[in-house]
Amino acid sequence: MKVCSIDGCDKQHYSRTWCMVHYGRWKRQGDPNIKLPPFNRGYQSPETRAKISASTMGKKKSLEMRLKLSEAKKGANALHLWKGGISPINTRIRRSAEYRIWREKVYERDDYTCQICKERGGRLNADHIKPFAEYPELRFDLNNGRTLCEPCHVKTPTFGRWKKIKEL
Repeated sequence: MKVCSIDGCDKQHYSRTWCMVHYGRWKRQGDPNIKLPPFNRGYQSPETRAKISASTMGKKKSLEMRLKLSEAKKGANALHLWKGGISPINTRIRRSAEYRIWREKVYERDDYTCQICKERGGRLNADHIKPFAEYPELRFDLNNGRTLCEPCHVKTPTFGRWKKIKEL
């Protein structure tokens, strides 16, 4: 048996110059003397998390900041989620920051109130008056949007229209 050649390490091993710990450091970092950061680095206690949550509670990010965050998570920047741009165009549009902003503006304009039954709050949908797929130029037009609760939205003639057509 050999003894590890790193100063202060008395671990024995059968091969190489270093023990398994230092060999692993050399393999990963290129230097057997580099110490890895502690496993809990970046850990935040529940008290710290509560303070951070309280300090950001109720604060909205600016429109500019939200657009920057959205762009930073698209395409190759999405890392493990990126599959070479295979998402359908409608899916990409509906998940875009511009679409989310359009929905928020429609909700705010209608005071978070269903335009058919006049119920405020609940599960709301931003409905396109003229269909999303047929009128691409009106997708982000505020005048083409209205706030509806889910039960009223299901009753509209254009709800799930493409699903109904495909079934025929």
